[in-house]
Amino acid sequence: RLKSWHMAILIPDEAYEWNTYVRRLRKVCEELRQSKDLKRLFGAILAIGNYVNGGTNRGQADGFKIDILGKMKSIKTKYVPPVITRDTNED
Repeated sequence: RLKSWHMAILIPDEAYEWNTYVRRLRKVCEELRQSKDLKRLFGAILAIGNYVNGGTNRGQADGFKIDILGKMKSIKTKYVPPVITRDTNED
């Protein structure tokens, strides 16, 4: 019985704590979805990938896997997609 009472006391606190984490995570996800700068960055990454892979089957991709972000520092090209050179204060 003591264990049951103890759990009954702890559950509301833990539920409140988890609810706080879930609300924070939802807010972060919403901010990411609405970010124009993030969309512009992903567009630039896609443009660079399509340029580097031009002439291959992968040269006209509509998207990319998220793991490519860790590999971006090793890409060497002189091409700068127009999406990067735009003023970020346009919006």
